[in-house]
Amino acid sequence: MPRCIITGELITQENNSRAHIIPSALGGRLKPWDILSRDGNGLLGDKVDLPLIRAFQALMSLLNGSRDRGENQPVQMVDDNGRSYIVGFGDPVKLTKPRYEEKAAEDSVQIEIDARNLKELKTLLGRVKSKYPEFDIDEALSQAVNVRTWPDGALKEQLQIGPSVVFPALFVSASLFAVHHKQQAHPLLEDYVSQFDPEQPKMPPDTFYFIPSDEWISSPAEVSHIVAIMGCAKGQRALVYFELFNAVSVGVLLPYSGQSNICETYAVDVLSGREIVPVIEKSVIFGLPWEATHQLGDPDLYEITANRIGRLLQISQERAWDARIEALKADIFSFDDELPLTPEEMANGVGKLADFVLLEWQRPLMTVEMMKADMETFSELCSHLLSGIPASGRGAFQSLTQPYQQKLADHLNNKRRNNAGQASTCNVTPCNN
Repeated sequence: MPRCIITGELITQENNSRAHIIPSALGGRLKPWDILSRDGNGLLGDKVDLPLIRAFQALMSLLNGSRDRGENQPVQMVDDNGRSYIVGFGDPVKLTKPRYEEKAAEDSVQIEIDARNLKELKTLLGRVKSKYPEFDIDEALSQAVNVRTWPDGALKEQLQIGPSVVFPALFVSASLFAVHHKQQAHPLLEDYVSQFDPEQPKMPPDTFYFIPSDEWISSPAEVSHIVAIMGCAKGQRALVYFELFNAVSVGVLLPYSGQSNICETYAVDVLSGREIVPVIEKSVIFGLPWEATHQLGDPDLYEITANRIGRLLQISQERAWDARIEALKADIFSFDDELPLTPEEMANGVGKLADFVLLEWQRPLMTVEMMKADMETFSELCSHLLSGIPASGRGAFQSLTQPYQQKLADHLNNKRRNNAGQASTCNVTPCNN
């Protein structure tokens, strides 16, 4: 009968527990049996899994990564002035809480309220009424303005993904993955876990940043987790390689007593949840020295990590934008198959979509390149809709939608002029198909 590699107790049918190689909350799917008891699993969850989940939860939520259970929660971020916002995938950014501020003047009091909806505004105005009985709530509501505001500068969130969180969790996961493939756990694993204090974490042995200079370990997915164990018969040791979100690359060395080299892998597409096959240049990896490539504090390490995180944030923004556009199109262009939309109704839907794009273009961090991409997508949509309209109605659809396309083009031109200080034009012609 197998024994738990954390507690040493016999694993029975009653206490058998799945060992999460990568936590489910971060998109992991590999959960083998016969490695951990229920007590051992609970110990790992509290000590090493939870800090790792908290460290990467923001990335998982912003990417809307796929989980086999549970949902990703919105992320709390702050702007340049310290105001807090809630950022949910595909949802408009909103304040964490409303703002209520009183400013005393010589002979009056100025009250400023930023509310997230009408109900919240009424509640805060009631607060004013209780303090100033002469205050007229209905009069204030009649003068309230519904506007869309933007954060001051870029939104920020600190990612605690340093070695004090990542190394302990992956040191443990390396042994779990090794035992799953009938190999040895690290000899110090049980003692390390029993003495580990997440509040004052001690770095595990034989764990280091392993970032080869070339992409000798990769996957076909845009965002993935990769785990690979490579056992070297000649050196009598194994390297367990982890790559989380294609952002953090860590190696763990384990003992190996096999008579021939082995290479076992697991990878999952974080965005879809599908298991994928990673690419391992085994001949190269087995020839490399298995040692730390970077130390904490290396400028190169910070640059590599910053670039990788930046790429993930770009992907998350593109995915969120696409999700919002798809939801909007589904709402605007949903119709009964027996009663298809007329060219005029479809053009009206295009107009609503154009208004949405123009509103998004007001974002302070919007760039010309982003606007150009939106413009191309908008034009492609118009062409796609045009192809589904009978020939008799195409002329009407083109004449109705051309002003929307030109309006977007005008805003794009204005942005270019503001950026470059010189005139630039973008003329729109009706789409043909």
